[in-house]
Amino acid sequence: ALRRLRRPPGTRAVIGLHFAFDVDDAQDLSGRADRIASALSIGRGPAAAAWVRDGAILAAPVAGPGRGAGAVRRPAPPPRTIDGALVLFDGRIDNRDEIAAALDAPPGLDDAALYGLAHAAWGDACDLRMIGTYAAILWRPDAREARLARSPIAAPPLLIWRDRRRAVVASLANAIFACDVERRVDEQKIADTLFLNYDDAEAS
Repeated sequence: ALRRLRRPPGTRAVIGLHFAFDVDDAQDLSGRADRIASALSIGRGPAAAAWVRDGAILAAPVAGPGRGAGAVRRPAPPPRTIDGALVLFDGRIDNRDEIAAALDAPPGLDDAALYGLAHAAWGDACDLRMIGTYAAILWRPDAREARLARSPIAAPPLLIWRDRRRAVVASLANAIFACDVERRVDEQKIADTLFLNYDDAEAS
């Protein structure tokens, strides 16, 4: 599944795989980033860390599993693609050796960096060449655009919340609530679900 979110000029946007939050004003970024990182750590095992980059707070587990030959296991900020996009990645690429060979990728790339390299080379078609279970976000600050992608069948979730000022994407609802989003039950959505009515794909 592939989706793009665009941010109108002058708005505060939000993004994140494990999370990203775009901030254009002088808020307590460190305090908010800490809350987001804490929210992402709940129930996942490894602690999460957050980084402020290009008007966004990006957060992910600091000890994400380094899968496959040459995968790196170390705290590191989100990698940047050759065209300037920041990459958040959760999951695994099962055919990473095949992808790395096709791209002539340097050794030691983690899955996030490899995914970014693949997208820079193949564009949106990169997901058609990958085998695995993953969710990925590419944040392009210059274009004010977030590209969201999930592998078919099974993948980590990407939950989306937005209003006229912000847009939040996170793999856990707690990370959205860490952005001071109101906790409110959508009773209409619950009623629709009870009647197996899934026509509204936007609400949750």
